[in-house]
Amino acid sequence: MSGTKRLKILVVEDDNLNRDLICTLLRGYGEIQEASTFEEAQDLISFNQFDLAFVDLDLHGKQSGFKIARQAKDKSIYTVILSGQKDKISIKKAFDYSECDNYLYKPANLSMVKEVMEHFANQSEVLKLDQLISSAFTTNSSKLSEVLNVIKTIYKGQTPIYIFGETGTGKQVLAELVHKLKFGSLEDFYHLNCAAISDTIIESELFGHVKGAFTGADQRKVGLFEKAHGGTLFLDEIATMSPLMQNKIITAIETKKFKPVGSTKEVESHFRLIAATSSNLSDEVQAGKFRQDLFFRINGVHLKMPSLRERKEDLEVLIETISQSHSSQRALYVTKDVAKYLNDYDWPGNIRELKNLIFSWLDQSISKPEPKDLPSHIIKNENIFSKSKHKYLTKKQIQQIQEMGLKDFLREIELEAIEVAYRKNRKKVRATAKSLQVHTDKVYWYLDNSIGEQYELLQ
Repeated sequence: MSGTKRLKILVVEDDNLNRDLICTLLRGYGEIQEASTFEEAQDLISFNQFDLAFVDLDLHGKQSGFKIARQAKDKSIYTVILSGQKDKISIKKAFDYSECDNYLYKPANLSMVKEVMEHFANQSEVLKLDQLISSAFTTNSSKLSEVLNVIKTIYKGQTPIYIFGETGTGKQVLAELVHKLKFGSLEDFYHLNCAAISDTIIESELFGHVKGAFTGADQRKVGLFEKAHGGTLFLDEIATMSPLMQNKIITAIETKKFKPVGSTKEVESHFRLIAATSSNLSDEVQAGKFRQDLFFRINGVHLKMPSLRERKEDLEVLIETISQSHSSQRALYVTKDVAKYLNDYDWPGNIRELKNLIFSWLDQSISKPEPKDLPSHIIKNENIFSKSKHKYLTKKQIQQIQEMGLKDFLREIELEAIEVAYRKNRKKVRATAKSLQVHTDKVYWYLDNSIGEQYELLQ
């Protein structure tokens, strides 16, 4: 436990010898306070904040340790019950009623205490991780949860990380979270958006330059490769780099050695690289737009950030979180009518688009938006970024065909078209068939492929 903070520990034991023994075993772990009665223990827990509590089950033979342990757990104290009783009833009550973290038999010994402290340290680390993760991402999505579970296992290492996800899904937030899990803050986290600047500027930003390296270089500039030593370098939209620039950074990424622009002196810097793209790098490699050798160097751990349309179950909590982050601190209430439009919409701009919508409401002092307060493209569920040149197919439909295959796509289109007509014609088979200019057998086929439908045979 060296190098960690001094813990505050409560020892509740009515036997003087046992209490002295426990305190001796715990010496060196932190500040210890003692209680020999139920009343003393209650007062100490009520007016102090402890990290751990060791509680004797039988305080003066009254088994009041159960209540003390429960009081400690209610204040989020890691609680260990000490008892000479080994019966199942006491053990069950300790875990079910008191919700203790450990149940140990007396007398305590050194190996027992070491084991408890190691378990406490591990549990505290998990709790700290969960708190940091939930502060960045509150989610009910299984897809996003999978990503967050992966970073719990890899955040301590140096393996490069590649994050793939649409714009606005939170790739930078995820990169920052990985760094914060390891270092506790955003100090020594450096970010460069490669799509926003030219090759010349990228080279200077990453490698730095010496004084006089080029016109206007009137002083030395320390590049991000050097600044990130011991920390993290996040290269966003790395796929937008030209092949020439990709070639220049390969050696620096692999060997952690490079030369600033205009310098003959090599600089060594060890950092963790996190790269991100909104385009699929595998496709970029196949198209010859991204170097395969660079792809393999950055693709140590591959994380795919789900789009908002893939995590619609998070809409409610995202709306609440985003609205609470607005400077006005104005409450926002979303009615069922508005919520339906938001749930039906595909959110091509993802969380960033949702945030812009919510902030626009609050900026206009709209606390209870109505459907009229929604943009027309959300009402119509239209992707304002989609510019298909095809006569009938949208970009989304073309993507669906690629994912599903043409046969399954056409089957789903046919089912949906018949369903719309069937309901429009008040669930009458012949009227539906007539409106679609198909045989009634086609409508019956639809009904046979629809779960739980009741339909009229005689019309």
